[in-house]
Amino acid sequence: MNIIVMGPAGSGKSTQAKKIAHDLGLLYVSTGQIIRDLVETDDPMGAEVKGYVEKGKWVPDDLMNEIILSWLDAQDLKRGVVLDGYPRRLGQAKILETKILNGQKVDWVFLIDLPKEEILERLRKRAKSENRMDETPQAIASRLEEYQELTTPILDFYQKKGILKKINGIGSIEAIYQQISLCLSQKQ
Repeated sequence: MNIIVMGPAGSGKSTQAKKIAHDLGLLYVSTGQIIRDLVETDDPMGAEVKGYVEKGKWVPDDLMNEIILSWLDAQDLKRGVVLDGYPRRLGQAKILETKILNGQKVDWVFLIDLPKEEILERLRKRAKSENRMDETPQAIASRLEEYQELTTPILDFYQKKGILKKINGIGSIEAIYQQISLCLSQKQ
């Protein structure tokens, strides 16, 4: 089973994606963590990525695809994956199925949906508690604007495939996960 968990920064998508991966025994892939780890290296690719991260910009498709392909190349994808933070653009979604998943299908795309005010509050708290360099007020505003603009086509793409499910992101972690579990139980 291959699952994508989407949502703006601060939506709780990582928390839910980890729970799904754990409960179903799937590989958890956090592109945000892969990027943060890469930025901390002396790798030339890390330096290139750092420039985008510090400005609150998304890594361009070609570079992001290269990073994901390289990272996943060393992983066993036979069990399936839960992708957190990838794909974020329509081009990435198409590459995902053809090159990364080697023709396997995506079974579910869960969109954790929240009002903008809730997202901003969560990101302010996270920036303070985790001291995240990628969550300055300017970077947050830029990422949210870019998220809204660039993810609409990918949401339409998955909606047409009948695999997109909007999940209400307000509530406890367990209440949110119950919505996801209900969908998963229908498809197993």
